Amino acid sequence: MKRNQIKSFITSHEWIVAILAVVLVAVIAYLPSIKNAGFYNDDYHILYGAYTSGIEKLREIAQIDRPMHGITFTMYYPLFGVNIHAYQIFEICTNILTALLSFWLIRMVWPRQKGAAFIIAVLMSVFPGYIDHMRSFNFSLFMLNLFLYIFSLCLSTKALFVRSKMVKGLLIVVSILAYLWAVLLNEYYIGLEVLRLGIFYLFAAQTTTGKSRFWKTLGRAVITYLPWLLAGIGFFIWRFFIFTNQRNATNLGSFTSAFLSSPLYESVSLAKGMIFNFFNVTLIAWINPVYDYITSLRLKDFIFCGSLALAGAILIYLLVRSKGSDQNDASSDKQDNNQMIVLGALTVFATLFPVVFANRNATYEYYGRYALPGMLAGLIFLVGLLNRFVNHRLKEIVLGLLIFSGIFTQLGVGKTLGYDWQGSKDIWWQLSWRAPSLQPGTLLTGSSSDYAIPEGYNLWSPANLIYYPDETNPVIVGETLNIDLIQNVMEDKDSVREFRSFLLEKETENLLVLSKPSHYSCLHVIDGSAPNYSTYDSTNILLIGAYSHPDQVILDAEPSKPPAEIFGTEPVHDWCYYYQKAELALQKGDYSEVVRLRDEATANDLRQGDPSELLPFILAYAQTNNEQGLAEVLPIYMDYPFHKVNYCANLRQQNFGISESANLLLLERSCE
Repeated sequence: MKRNQIKSFITSHEWIVAILAVVLVAVIAYLPSIKNAGFYNDDYHILYGAYTSGIEKLREIAQIDRPMHGITFTMYYPLFGVNIHAYQIFEICTNILTALLSFWLIRMVWPRQKGAAFIIAVLMSVFPGYIDHMRSFNFSLFMLNLFLYIFSLCLSTKALFVRSKMVKGLLIVVSILAYLWAVLLNEYYIGLEVLRLGIFYLFAAQTTTGKSRFWKTLGRAVITYLPWLLAGIGFFIWRFFIFTNQRNATNLGSFTSAFLSSPLYESVSLAKGMIFNFFNVTLIAWINPVYDYITSLRLKDFIFCGSLALAGAILIYLLVRSKGSDQNDASSDKQDNNQMIVLGALTVFATLFPVVFANRNATYEYYGRYALPGMLAGLIFLVGLLNRFVNHRLKEIVLGLLIFSGIFTQLGVGKTLGYDWQGSKDIWWQLSWRAPSLQPGTLLTGSSSDYAIPEGYNLWSPANLIYYPDETNPVIVGETLNIDLIQNVMEDKDSVREFRSFLLEKETENLLVLSKPSHYSCLHVIDGSAPNYSTYDSTNILLIGAYSHPDQVILDAEPSKPPAEIFGTEPVHDWCYYYQKAELALQKGDYSEVVRLRDEATANDLRQGDPSELLPFILAYAQTNNEQGLAEVLPIYMDYPFHKVNYCANLRQQNFGISESANLLLLERSCE
């Protein structure tokens, strides 16, 4: 097909080309990550509630601050259950539809800006300021939220073109319902109403003439906007005067009180935050994330992500170039571009106001969801700016770089989340090997090099899913390893917390400390009476390890396994399997089983990555008077001076529970 034929096809089939481009870019950016991504941070308490108590628990969990979250989740949880891949596909499809709705909206508002509409839609699908697409179990609600809002904007804009009163009325009603659904999900999306009002203003301006044109146009726009204004007022009255909000983080009263206590300081702080976040959404989102992942990914992952991102960028670059000179003329339209710049900027600021007022920031690492409401407006602003001030050839290169940034970032996120999910599965499968069951009331804490533990439910939710899946309230509790917990444990101070309808009773005497100190290490269940720390263990583990009680492990229980539909099938039995089983046998006092396990591991050519994991075999060899085995493992363990500190202290105090002769043997061999 010749170039002119390609150009003609693209020009006459813009919707087909837009759909294909958005779908292809989204597939490149997200599909490679699906098989390796799973459940994360904020997923776990919702996952536990739904899995153990059914969909009614979803409503109960969300009732304290955003009831519509629970109501909406109950609509598709029965379809997807705990199949994480279904949520991922749902998230990607919602993202694609949202991008295509944006294409439609831009085409209606600025019909001459075909190229701008195309590139905004493509950039929407891979916006690197939002990196939670693969955290889809819970975060699919946020993308659905954006979809509903942009759907509402499209319908209200389409209503401006319709002459039939019946059709116009229907469009308005559905638009308002979608709008209310969106703000009921997350009230801070309401800043997008500035974009709706701005669109009404632009359409009113086309037929308004004479003196005081601005005020006349604004008046007509406000009259058109009245149905949405009344709906918004109704929502505001319900949300802040009728609904009882039980969570301070979403309580308007607490923020208003703080503002009124120091209005000058808070106003300056608010203005500073608005400017900072404006640049985050419009510019920095395309620079910082890609830089971070370029510098942090492993070489093989960098090559993989870079190759796919480059292919996607080249594809879009060629499509933009093939549009030809007719797009050059449209992109140079000053009036359209000025409108895009002004309306885009105003809407971004409007979407950021409730976020910054609530002391949040639209930062991609932790709070990328706060950038979602301003994403479309930020792209309208950015593309308008490029069209207005950058020549066509340079603009094509910039757009290619933006596509590369978006795809590379999303692929890099997928790789990182894949490793985190694998680390999560490894921990819980290893704990199930090490502990057949845990005592009711066990308080878990700890840290992992491969699994983020930002909240207590990242521990208690998986543990209860494994050991007490039939209980509707957590039998095992958990807490992050922080200074407050360490102080409470040292003071023997218990606490009770009610968290989203779950009652968590934390008794420090039931503490069990878990540590996965490095990528080379297995999961370690710390024995406070005879601690065996790794050279990789964190300071907090060293501080709290002495308070860990391994007797929280029920030794004679029927072994429990993580539910395969959540954590996947049981992994191959590598070194960590034999280490966990050896630790369990050691706790039972079955030293011959410990020896047998190492013989089997050695026969399978399995070796430890962390030398501290040789201790159970050292103790077993000493107890069984196995000189050959002891000669093999003891020098490796003692080659690390840090190991000697606790090891020799435990031997001198006879903490290991081995016989006196075995204890004396090890003292003579390694501590004299």
